[in-house]
Amino acid sequence: MIFKFINVIIGTLALYASVSELKDSKNYVISIYSILLSIPIILLEFKKVDWLFKYASFYYSLLSRGVLYVFLSFSISMNYSILNYSIALTIFLTGMIYIILHITPLADEYKFDTYQQQSYAMQDDLGLPTTMSDITDPFE
Repeated sequence: MIFKFINVIIGTLALYASVSELKDSKNYVISIYSILLSIPIILLEFKKVDWLFKYASFYYSLLSRGVLYVFLSFSISMNYSILNYSIALTIFLTGMIYIILHITPLADEYKFDTYQQQSYAMQDDLGLPTTMSDITDPFE
Protein backbone atom coordinates (compact mmCIF):
# COMPACT_ATOMS: atom_id res chain seq x y z
CA MET A 1 0.00 0.00 0.00
CA ILE A 2 2.83 2.39 0.81
CA PHE A 3 4.41 1.76 -2.60
CA LYS A 4 1.17 2.68 -4.35
CA PHE A 5 1.03 5.98 -2.48
CA ILE A 6 4.69 6.73 -3.20
CA ASN A 7 4.32 5.86 -6.88
CA VAL A 8 1.26 8.07 -7.30
CA ILE A 9 3.08 10.99 -5.65
CA ILE A 10 6.23 10.45 -7.74
CA GLY A 11 4.22 10.06 -10.94
CA THR A 12 2.24 13.22 -10.22
CA LEU A 13 5.38 15.22 -9.39
CA ALA A 14 7.16 13.96 -12.51
CA LEU A 15 4.15 14.76 -14.68
CA TYR A 16 3.85 18.26 -13.21
CA ALA A 17 7.56 18.99 -13.67
CA SER A 18 7.52 17.61 -17.21
CA VAL A 19 4.53 19.71 -18.21
CA SER A 20 6.13 22.80 -16.68
CA GLU A 21 9.20 22.21 -18.89
CA LEU A 22 7.10 22.38 -22.06
CA LYS A 23 7.35 26.17 -22.12
CA ASP A 24 11.11 25.89 -22.68
CA SER A 25 11.60 25.16 -26.38
CA LYS A 26 15.08 23.62 -26.11
CA ASN A 27 13.88 20.85 -23.78
CA TYR A 28 10.64 20.20 -25.63
CA VAL A 29 11.45 16.65 -26.81
CA ILE A 30 12.85 15.58 -23.44
CA SER A 31 9.78 16.88 -21.63
CA ILE A 32 7.49 14.97 -24.03
CA TYR A 33 9.42 11.76 -23.25
CA SER A 34 9.19 12.52 -19.53
CA ILE A 35 5.43 12.97 -19.82
CA LEU A 36 5.09 9.70 -21.72
CA LEU A 37 7.12 7.88 -19.05
CA SER A 38 5.25 9.53 -16.15
CA ILE A 39 1.70 8.73 -17.21
CA PRO A 40 2.07 4.92 -16.86
CA ILE A 41 3.49 5.36 -13.36
CA ILE A 42 0.17 6.81 -12.23
CA LEU A 43 -1.95 4.61 -14.49
CA LEU A 44 -0.46 1.38 -13.15
CA GLU A 45 -1.49 2.15 -9.59
CA PHE A 46 -5.18 2.21 -10.47
CA LYS A 47 -5.62 -0.18 -13.37
CA LYS A 48 -4.14 -3.42 -14.70
CA VAL A 49 -2.75 -2.64 -18.14
CA ASP A 50 -1.96 -5.70 -20.27
CA TRP A 51 -0.28 -3.92 -23.18
CA LEU A 52 2.01 -2.06 -20.80
CA PHE A 53 3.39 -5.32 -19.44
CA LYS A 54 3.89 -6.65 -22.93
CA TYR A 55 5.81 -3.62 -24.23
CA ALA A 56 7.21 -1.97 -21.08
CA SER A 57 7.60 -4.60 -18.40
CA PHE A 58 10.25 -2.51 -16.63
CA TYR A 59 7.46 -0.83 -14.68
CA TYR A 60 6.95 -4.08 -12.74
CA SER A 61 10.14 -4.42 -10.67
CA LEU A 62 11.87 -2.39 -7.98
CA LEU A 63 15.19 -2.20 -9.81
CA SER A 64 13.70 -1.12 -13.11
CA ARG A 65 11.45 1.43 -11.48
CA GLY A 66 14.38 2.79 -9.51
CA VAL A 67 16.40 3.24 -12.70
CA LEU A 68 13.37 4.86 -14.37
CA TYR A 69 13.02 7.31 -11.48
CA VAL A 70 16.73 8.21 -11.66
CA PHE A 71 16.39 8.77 -15.42
CA LEU A 72 13.27 10.89 -14.92
CA SER A 73 15.01 12.96 -12.26
CA PHE A 74 17.84 13.84 -14.65
CA SER A 75 15.45 14.71 -17.45
CA ILE A 76 13.38 16.90 -15.13
CA SER A 77 16.39 18.74 -13.70
CA MET A 78 17.27 20.23 -17.09
CA ASN A 79 14.93 23.13 -16.46
CA TYR A 80 16.56 25.81 -14.35
CA SER A 81 13.94 26.32 -11.67
CA ILE A 82 14.25 25.60 -7.98
CA LEU A 83 10.91 23.76 -7.97
CA ASN A 84 12.01 21.36 -10.71
CA TYR A 85 15.33 20.81 -8.94
CA SER A 86 13.55 19.90 -5.70
CA ILE A 87 11.14 17.59 -7.55
CA ALA A 88 14.08 15.99 -9.38
CA LEU A 89 15.92 15.47 -6.09
CA THR A 90 12.85 13.83 -4.54
CA ILE A 91 12.41 11.52 -7.53
CA PHE A 92 16.15 10.72 -7.59
CA LEU A 93 16.22 9.79 -3.90
CA THR A 94 13.11 7.62 -4.31
CA GLY A 95 14.75 5.86 -7.25
CA MET A 96 17.89 5.23 -5.23
CA ILE A 97 15.82 3.83 -2.36
CA TYR A 98 14.05 1.48 -4.80
CA ILE A 99 17.40 0.31 -6.19
CA ILE A 100 18.76 -0.26 -2.67
CA LEU A 101 15.59 -2.13 -1.67
CA HIS A 102 16.03 -4.39 -4.66
CA ILE A 103 19.65 -5.18 -3.74
CA THR A 104 19.22 -5.69 -0.01
CA PRO A 105 17.43 -8.59 1.73
CA LEU A 106 14.70 -6.10 2.70
CA ALA A 107 13.41 -6.39 -0.85
CA ASP A 108 11.77 -9.71 -0.03
CA GLU A 109 9.73 -7.99 2.66
CA TYR A 110 8.84 -4.90 0.63
CA LYS A 111 8.42 -6.39 -2.84
CA PHE A 112 5.80 -5.23 -5.24
CA ASP A 113 3.60 -8.20 -4.42
CA THR A 114 0.73 -6.91 -6.49
CA TYR A 115 3.08 -6.19 -9.40
CA GLN A 116 4.59 -9.66 -9.20
CA GLN A 117 1.13 -11.23 -9.13
CA GLN A 118 -0.01 -9.03 -12.01
CA SER A 119 3.06 -9.82 -14.06
CA TYR A 120 2.70 -13.59 -13.58
CA ALA A 121 -1.00 -13.42 -14.42
CA MET A 122 -0.30 -11.37 -17.55
CA GLN A 123 2.49 -13.74 -18.58
CA ASP A 124 0.05 -16.62 -18.30
CA ASP A 125 -2.59 -14.69 -20.25
CA LEU A 126 -0.11 -13.89 -23.02
CA GLY A 127 1.33 -17.41 -23.04
CA LEU A 128 4.78 -16.24 -21.93
CA PRO A 129 7.00 -18.42 -19.72
CA THR A 130 7.10 -17.46 -16.04
CA THR A 131 10.20 -19.45 -15.07
CA MET A 132 13.30 -20.70 -16.82
CA SER A 133 12.00 -24.27 -16.66
CA ASP A 134 9.01 -23.22 -18.78
CA ILE A 135 11.26 -22.28 -21.69
CA THR A 136 11.75 -25.08 -24.16
CA ASP A 137 14.95 -25.50 -26.14
CA PRO A 138 14.18 -25.02 -29.85
CA PHE A 139 17.09 -27.28 -30.82
CA GLU A 140 15.78 -30.37 -29.00
